[in-house]
Amino acid sequence: MNKNFKRIALTVIAAALLLTAFAGCDLGMPWDTSIWGSWDDGYGGRKTFTNTTFTVDGAPVGTGGWDYSGDITKYINGSYNIPSENPTEGQYGYMVLKITAHESDSSQVGDFTVLRWRALTTAAGTTTVEHSEGYPHFATAEEAEAKAVEEANFQFYSSMTKVAE
Repeated sequence: MNKNFKRIALTVIAAALLLTAFAGCDLGMPWDTSIWGSWDDGYGGRKTFTNTTFTVDGAPVGTGGWDYSGDITKYINGSYNIPSENPTEGQYGYMVLKITAHESDSSQVGDFTVLRWRALTTAAGTTTVEHSEGYPHFATAEEAEAKAVEEANFQFYSSMTKVAE
């Protein structure tokens, strides 16, 4: 019984140490990022990201806005989809998105795109990020990730501020 107790105690201690070590690491898992949540785009729209879905609630369609949503099929924290484009500092990454609903352009439903973010920072309690969605869209997730790799696919970056929830 004494040997079994020691074995169990050592196993519990080793498991606790491993959990403690991994808790402080960014393992690239969906729960490892500050990008999840709702963001104000500064133009009357809101973007929301969970670990599996995204929603873009833009300004009304008549004023140049649009609403669309879908699934996040891949998430990479700390890398763009091409290493030579990686920022030199700050938090950054990319997601592959599948559009499943689009209010103003139903032809985009089923398309895949890449969304990159960079300069994710929190200062004085406010979290901001710069983001850009790749264009054109592609037929498969693999194609989007492989072909949306050039600066020309990401025409401009815009800033968003995280909404306190």
